[in-house]
Formats: sequence, C-alpha cells, structure tokens
Amino acid sequence: MFNTKDLSTVVNEFLNTVKGREQKITDKIAALEDEASELELRIKKQSEELVELEINDNHSGANKLRKSNQELRIQLAEITDTIQGYNAQLDKPIDANSFEKIRLAGAKAMQDRLDRRAALHKESDELEKRIKELEAKKSNALREWQHAGYNTEIGTLRSVISFVHPDARKLTFTQQEELLTSWIRGHSIEQYFK
Repeated sequence: MFNTKDLSTVVNEFLNTVKGREQKITDKIAALEDEASELELRIKKQSEELVELEINDNHSGANKLRKSNQELRIQLAEITDTIQGYNAQLDKPIDANSFEKIRLAGAKAMQDRLDRRAALHKESDELEKRIKELEAKKSNALREWQHAGYNTEIGTLRSVISFVHPDARKLTFTQQEELLTSWIRGHSIEQYFK
C-alpha cells in the first residue's frame, strides 16, 4: 500500500536521495582521480629514472623500476576502470520504484485537490441556496415589519369610534387616531372633549 506522504515530501526525499548518491559518486571519482594523478606522476618519475639507469647500464635497478612501473600501471588501469564504473553510475536510470512513488503521490495530490474542489463547489452551492432562502425570509420579514408599522387596529376600531365616545366623530382624523390609541392603552380620553 502507498505511504500517504504528501507530494512535496516524496519529491524532496527523492531529490535528496539522488543528490546524496550523486555526491557520493562524484566525491569517490574525485578521490580516484587524485590517486590516478599521483600514480601517473610516480610512473613518469620512475620512467625518467629508468631511462637514466638504462643509460648508465644499471640493468638490475632498471629491472626493479620496470617491474614497479608495471605494477603502478596495473593499479592505474584498475583506478581508471573504477572511475569509468562510477561515471556509468551517474548516467544510470533512476529506480522505477522511486518514480512510481512519485507518480502515486502526484496522483493522490491531484485527486485530493479535485475532491477538495468538488467539496468546495458543493459547499458554495449549498451556501448560495441558503443565502436565497435567507433573502426570501428577510424579504418576508421586511414586508411583515412594514405591515406591522401600520395602525391596522386603529383602522378597524374607527368603525366603533362613536361607541367609544359619542362626540369622537367630530374630531380630526389625527385626533381620532390619538384618541383610539389612548383608549386602547387604557388612558383617559376626556382631554379630547374639553
């Protein structure tokens, strides 16, 4: 089963592994190249000494240097082969399993993003629906509030105003409203008839 690390973690781990491996290889190549350079210098120096010994007819010393040079050349050839092997490792394709982990992490990240996008779209639709419902409720409440601002009870009671007080019909429209409001509240209405 795929580990649920996030995509950037998987990619960073992969890159760190690759860079670490490449660094080890390049460090090893550099050390081998230094060793090869030292061997080449020793071979060159011994070759010069060999020529000098041969010129001076020192065959036993020349044979020792020839044998030593031969061993150094074998070592140099082995080091050169090893350097080529390390260079080949630098060009080696990356492990398919590592790429599969990255691909799976990418697929998971994409699916997570698409799932989140779908969830946000659904939430947005639900909120839009809720907003419309609330706007409709607000509109109804506003209408009811405006309707509640009208003195409908006063309008209904106007038909019985003459029973509240026989002279109430003589009052102005505004005075009738005030009289009926006072009467509903239980206050005295006598001040309207003085």
